[in-house]
Amino acid sequence: MAYGLKLAFGDAVHCFFAEPVHSPCMLLGMLTGEHDAIAVQDIGIDNTTCADGLAVGRASAFVGRVMSPLLSGIYTLQDDTLLALLALAYDSEGLRLEPSALAGVPGMLRVLEDSPLWRAWRQHVGLDSPTIQANTTHIVWSTGGSMVPRAVWEEEYQRGKALLASRR
Repeated sequence: MAYGLKLAFGDAVHCFFAEPVHSPCMLLGMLTGEHDAIAVQDIGIDNTTCADGLAVGRASAFVGRVMSPLLSGIYTLQDDTLLALLALAYDSEGLRLEPSALAGVPGMLRVLEDSPLWRAWRQHVGLDSPTIQANTTHIVWSTGGSMVPRAVWEEEYQRGKALLASRR
């Protein structure tokens, strides 16, 4: 999806990859330039995450090299964030998703974060205007969940509910 949007809309689109903290293979591959020649386990990351759709220890050489120049960035998320979002998605929208399907949800909050780094980035790409921000659409490629066994999904949902309750 990111590739197609970037080709269709060019610089008007800013694409970010979102990865679990324990499985940031694209970040590692692109940052080092090693792509598929390095795995997260090579640097001591365990590649253990509830986001099984994103639990990849070694990046695709093809995807990494094609997407690297098209991305605006990559961010990582903790499993607790994904599980809390899973519970929120179900409770508020009735969406029975898997954790990896929710990784893109916090993206816009990251981009709008009030920090010197994000302010500089927004200014650099022309997204520092409140008018432009108000007319921005955040798209999350959110698939998955219907094939997750009900017992597994229910356990993840309950973990997410508990996390939300502990934050209140």
